[in-house]
Amino acid sequence: MNSNNIYEYDVNEPKEMIPWLSQSVPLTIQPLNVRGFADNKWRKFNGKERQVERKTWGELLGNLDRVEEQLNRHLTKNPDIELVFMLEGMVVQTELGATILTGTNNNRIFTLGHRYASRLSGIYSWLFEISNYLTVVQTSGLKESSVALASMYHHDQKELHSTFRRHIKQIAFNPNPMVTTLMGASPGLGDKRATQLVTAAGTPWSIWSAGFCEHMQYKNKYELTSLDGIGKGILDTVYRSIGRPDS
Repeated sequence: MNSNNIYEYDVNEPKEMIPWLSQSVPLTIQPLNVRGFADNKWRKFNGKERQVERKTWGELLGNLDRVEEQLNRHLTKNPDIELVFMLEGMVVQTELGATILTGTNNNRIFTLGHRYASRLSGIYSWLFEISNYLTVVQTSGLKESSVALASMYHHDQKELHSTFRRHIKQIAFNPNPMVTTLMGASPGLGDKRATQLVTAAGTPWSIWSAGFCEHMQYKNKYELTSLDGIGKGILDTVYRSIGRPDS
């Protein structure tokens, strides 16, 4: 971890969060909002910055336009800083509108709290829309927000992560668009085999149409098994991935 990647926390944010955060991040208290930044900010392993604006459900339901204006200001004033919108708390839809859930007895029991006339359908539609411009994270309470913020900070201090990489093949590294197209359509097909097939056939279409379509380059769908390391199983996988009925 880079020792210069300090976690900056706005002076106006809840003081209750400071002990929780300071246990796991190099925390410093700063007048972030006055300087035009969101409530939390840090530098990632690659030198780029991320900032997080934390709002409660009460703030969002009470004045959605104000929240949207603030998020838009962060995006336009600091376009090079990745923005996260953290929405804190729990809410339910009742017949009269959206109602905040308030925790009691150390959050062992939740009761209906302040009620707002807003419908949750509109709020969730708004959240879905703004996710095109920033990252949206929801937490259940103040302590959970602290855990989420610390986790995001530590995530950003690492260059490599294993999430999904065991299942989703990264194909952007190959400069040949024909190879990346074939790999993208054929989960499990590696760079080496895809390159062999494209080098021999020229295009993914020539491979997919082998022994099946009119004006095909290859009359037999297994003709490409003449290539070293290319067997019928690999070709069947490629054909099944595009839905060929004879595979």
